[in-house]
Formats: sequence, C-alpha cells, structure tokens
Amino acid sequence: MMVAYLRDVFPSSEILVSEDGSVDRTVDFVCGLSKTTQRPLIRILSSQRRMGKGGGVRRGVLAAAGRFLTVVDADLPVQLSSFERAVHELSKGADIVLGSRDLQESSRNEPIPRRLLSKGFHMLVRILFQMDFDTQCGFKAFCRQSTMPLFRVLSVNSLAYDVELVSLALRTGLRIVELPVDYRYDLSSSVRLIDIPKMFLDIVRLRVPRKKPLDEGWHPYLRQPDPESS
Repeated sequence: MMVAYLRDVFPSSEILVSEDGSVDRTVDFVCGLSKTTQRPLIRILSSQRRMGKGGGVRRGVLAAAGRFLTVVDADLPVQLSSFERAVHELSKGADIVLGSRDLQESSRNEPIPRRLLSKGFHMLVRILFQMDFDTQCGFKAFCRQSTMPLFRVLSVNSLAYDVELVSLALRTGLRIVELPVDYRYDLSSSVRLIDIPKMFLDIVRLRVPRKKPLDEGWHPYLRQPDPESS
C-alpha cells in the first residue's frame, strides 16, 4: 500500500526500514520487496541486537538521503495523506512536523487504559519540560538540514527519544508544526509494560543539565536572540 502510494506521489523517494533486532520475518520480507521494487527505492538497516526505538530511529535518519524525512511506525498508524501534508508544511518552512492525536481535527481509537497512560505521560512531559506536544504519536517529519545535528547528539535510545528531540528543537529555535491525524491503534503494538519505567526514567534524566550547554555553538543552525529584544 505504501509502496504504491509513494510511487504515485513521491516516485523519487526511498523507504528505509530500520529494523531493531526483530524476531519475526521483517528482514526477509523487506529484502524480498526491495528486489522487486525499483521505485521507490527500498533499503533495510538490520541489527542483531535490540537498540531501542530511539537508537533505531536515529540510525535510520542518519542514513537517509532525502531533503525531507518522515518517521512512521511500521504498523502505519496514520492515513497516507499525512505524508503529503507533512511535506507541504516542511516546504513552507517548518523544521519539524509532529503528528498529533490531541488536535480537535484528529481521531484516535486506542483502548482506554492505553489512552490514559498516554495522557499521563503527556502531562508529565508538560510539567517537566513546559511543552505541550503529542511527542509519542508514531508519525513525524523533518527538514534534513536543520534537524540532522539534533539526531547526532540524541542520548535517549528508548521510546522517550521523541521528548529529547522536541526539547532540543525548541531550545534551538526550530519551528515545529502539529498535524492532525486519524490515528489507528494496532493491538499488536510492540510497546511492552517493562518499557514504561524506562521511558519515565529517561525523561527525568533529561532534566539533568548537559556537560556542554546548548548555547556554546553546538548547533550550526542555532538562532541567535534578537539584540533589540534584550
């Protein structure tokens, strides 16, 4: 479905699958598909050990070659038209596009326990980082030039990598746009109960100051404050 969609809408695009030590037939399936598909180009990055979602996403993004990059969960939880709308926002100057399940125009169908857990995590992030985004939605898009330095310094490998990414983007003045989505929850989601404590510990750890402050020129696109506003 995605292959046919991208062939029609973005024929010069690529699909890069960053496989994180899976035990199913993902590698075999993608390798077989890549041999029979020329457009879009399909590549796979395979790992023999579990890297964590953050580690897998970072590896995939750093290996991608496009001007605009999208990161989507393998179960494709949002409508395909989200890709076109995200690219449109990036073309207008956004640095990051975040799919959001919380916007009025969005819809979602998670089970009540999962939705309550999501809202609890969202509230904790809002308290600790003073930002109000749906960081855990499984669809995001990036402008390669402005966000690649962020991925190079990410330290979180768990499911909470999104929190670190968005926090760094805000601190460096990047423009973030939220996109309404029709979110469909997959009952076979790979998120496990044992992953939850790790997520919470990681976002608490992110509150510890970095050894090198972000205002020491680590980001080549750091936007300097307006002298007239100081």
